[in-house]
Amino acid sequence: MWNDYRQRFPGGQVIHHYGNEEWIRAALKAPGVIVASDAMPLVAAHDRVHPRGIGTFSKVLGNYTTNGNHSATMDLVTAPAKMTVLPAKRMENFPPAFKYKGRLREGFDADLTIFDPRKIRDTATFQDPLRPSKGIQHVLVNGEFVLKGGNLLEDALPGQLIRASGGKTQQK
Repeated sequence: MWNDYRQRFPGGQVIHHYGNEEWIRAALKAPGVIVASDAMPLVAAHDRVHPRGIGTFSKVLGNYTTNGNHSATMDLVTAPAKMTVLPAKRMENFPPAFKYKGRLREGFDADLTIFDPRKIRDTATFQDPLRPSKGIQHVLVNGEFVLKGGNLLEDALPGQLIRASGGKTQQK
């Protein structure tokens, strides 16, 4: 079946399910575990991607933190740290630009997400993987709004490409 699929769809993607809730909760509780998405590059609006490419962080914040969830896995300080400062620290020795990510300090990159911990949840599905998350009011990248009042600002492109060589290149 795999060989047949690869022949018929050489550029196709395969999504498989192998985790279960117990494993996910155990991993999230472990110190040093980083939360990252399954994001794949979107080339066209009709691209099919895994819904966790869009909703990973909202799913973790909405389903596994102490925002009213009685079966919470971690608190609302630990979860964002696993998504911000832990990956930044892990990467900072490769491209040094990561030393300015994941932390709120003067002179650092102002990448911020403002959300309501009682309302945040992901809505992406396999049928509609690009559906945006709920409960996010604002997103700033390099101090510039890309989402304001829950509305995407289509012309805002403040992100910068971080290269392994350590230099930053303005994203086009």
